[in-house]
Amino acid sequence: MLQMEGFVSLMSMTVGRRMMTFAAWESPENPRQLARGGTHEQAMRKFFGPELAAGGWTGVWIPERINATWARYPACARMLSVDKAEDRYSCGTALPEPVPYW
Repeated sequence: MLQMEGFVSLMSMTVGRRMMTFAAWESPENPRQLARGGTHEQAMRKFFGPELAAGGWTGVWIPERINATWARYPACARMLSVDKAEDRYSCGTALPEPVPYW
């Protein structure tokens, strides 16, 4: 998936007998390429076959509202909104560099 167009991130986990996978994409259209073959197609065959799962669902979620981006400012140890920030906060701390996924 790292080479796929628009791929951002993936998280897979097992909680008890439940398996979950969450993938982040730049566009809601990007995940369509998963059905075009390769490893994901093999996984889909196993999922729909008799031995892997008792049930499940898939979907594409699109955010309705994205809340503020928060960052901890070292000088005052406060968590402050980056979205509402000026160049510096009242504690004198300059804006931190955002991490790549912001």
